[in-house]
Amino acid sequence: MRTFLVIEGAGHDPEIFRKLLEEHGYKVSGTTESAWQVEQALYASEKRYRHFFENAPLGIFRATHEMQLLAVNPALVQMFKYDSQDQMIADINRHGFRQTLCVGEDPGKEVLAQVRQSSSWQQFEGRYRCRDGSFIDCSVRLCKVDDCPDQIEGFIEDITERRQADEALRFTQYVVDHTTDQAFWITEDARVFYANEAACRALGYSREELVGMSIFDFDPAYPAEEFFRRWKQVRTLGSYTIESVHRARDGRSYPVEVRVNHVEFGGREYHCVFITDITERKAAEQSLRQSRERLRQVMKMLPIAAYTTDAQGRITFYNRCAAELWGRRPDPDRDRWSGAYRLRYPDGSPMVCAESPMAMTLEKGRRFQGQEMLVDREQGGTSHVIAYPEPLYDSAGNLIGAVNLLVDITERKTAEQRLKASLEEKEVLLKEIHHRVKNNLQVVSSLLYLQSQKIEDPEVRALFAESQNRICSMALAHEQLYQSKSLADISLREYVHSLVSHMRQVNMLPESRIECEVLVADVTVDIEKVVPCGLLIAELFSNAIKHAFPDGRRGMVRIEISSRQRDVKLSVADDGVGLPAGFDYRHTQTLGLQLVCALVAQLDGDISLVDGAGTRFDIIFPVGSP
Repeated sequence: MRTFLVIEGAGHDPEIFRKLLEEHGYKVSGTTESAWQVEQALYASEKRYRHFFENAPLGIFRATHEMQLLAVNPALVQMFKYDSQDQMIADINRHGFRQTLCVGEDPGKEVLAQVRQSSSWQQFEGRYRCRDGSFIDCSVRLCKVDDCPDQIEGFIEDITERRQADEALRFTQYVVDHTTDQAFWITEDARVFYANEAACRALGYSREELVGMSIFDFDPAYPAEEFFRRWKQVRTLGSYTIESVHRARDGRSYPVEVRVNHVEFGGREYHCVFITDITERKAAEQSLRQSRERLRQVMKMLPIAAYTTDAQGRITFYNRCAAELWGRRPDPDRDRWSGAYRLRYPDGSPMVCAESPMAMTLEKGRRFQGQEMLVDREQGGTSHVIAYPEPLYDSAGNLIGAVNLLVDITERKTAEQRLKASLEEKEVLLKEIHHRVKNNLQVVSSLLYLQSQKIEDPEVRALFAESQNRICSMALAHEQLYQSKSLADISLREYVHSLVSHMRQVNMLPESRIECEVLVADVTVDIEKVVPCGLLIAELFSNAIKHAFPDGRRGMVRIEISSRQRDVKLSVADDGVGLPAGFDYRHTQTLGLQLVCALVAQLDGDISLVDGAGTRFDIIFPVGSP
């Protein structure tokens, strides 16, 4: 039987142990110093690997060929948002690597087959799911472990930001390639380093032809010394914009706007240039200048005062009529909103320029048109004008000023004053005429009364009294006219009350037991309606007094006038004995009712007899003249 004693470790002298054992009859076989050193090196290498595994910024894992995890480092745990290494290994091994981490098809499925057959590293990229449900893009490198053929080792790098940057770069390149503006990269010697598709289309060259071409080949009017001078300046300024003229391959020239930006890339300097064809804009600007000039000429020729201001109210243009209206030429450094010496409101009170229609238009950004004002001239004289200011905006909707037209209405105001004075004079004359007509009618009524006093026949005397009533109703109408503020219309309320009061005095004895009720709305009608209306009331009222209450009966006569939209309704009713059966008021022989029907026709109205106790006539006629 052989016994082996193996002594390992550091800090011992192998020779001393060997001699000691041999003296006691043992045969000694010991390790050499070099073997011990190899062992120490292996231990250190393992320690360094463990340190690298635990502290590497990349994700590292070891797994079986079936992707059952054996070990994961902290970086991989953090990358996939797990709380610990043990948690990640347990979770993935329980549910499966592909089911837990892979998004869609596993991109490493085919690579694993290659790893099993080769000892070299295999690499692929894919998208994976983190524990919180978010996604990351990864670059994965796999290799079979040499001393453990049934295991694989892998490195995983999060390339999400790099891939996003690559996508953004590709998108930017696509946008530049396909933008409608021409894009160039120009080198320091004024040659084309890059040109996009729009530049190729505009100039008629292929990209291969444009690259390396001098910019002066298609921009011959641009001075070379200007390019090199601006090249130095743009390093400080960063960018600049100019206008130039480009010449295409077919000889066609067109205006362009050139926007230059200084950039550094890959250790070299470039001008990143964007160019816009401004042919249409130049044509629009030319058309706008021509339009403005035509407008300026039109405003000069206008027979009314016209001027314009900027957004601050400074006068930028005025025509000859404006200068004549103001009696001066405005001072551009002092005058704002108006060139007038002094402005006043129509009532004569002073108006400061900051409250003028032009100033309000600029302040509020909307029209303040139709306001009248007085313009005083320094040398004397005043004009009455109406202002029509209009705000002006640019294409972006910004207020840039206003234009104002001042219509001189001085002559019109003078004519209005003369007409007003003439109308007032005529109104006085008309009132005087109505007054005299009323007096003449009263004279006629008085004559009839005097004549009736000499007549003994009661029937004839009654006829005279009826004529007096009719004349009195006409006289009262003329009296109301010259007492009224308006010669065109008369208030029926005042007129009817006065007429009924007079009729009661003439037709009713003091001991009469007949009462009268007058209900009249506030209705106004012209003279052509008043006289027939008054005669109607007089005829119907006198008929009711004479025939409705025989033998001194007690009763009531009601006169009511109401307004119905554009019509007037007149009702005269009594509660007396009523009309005889079968009585036809339209074909009677009595003058009174014949006159009533004629007056209704004159009013263009309708009359009706309402059935019931007593007698009631309803008459409806339009307010205006027929």
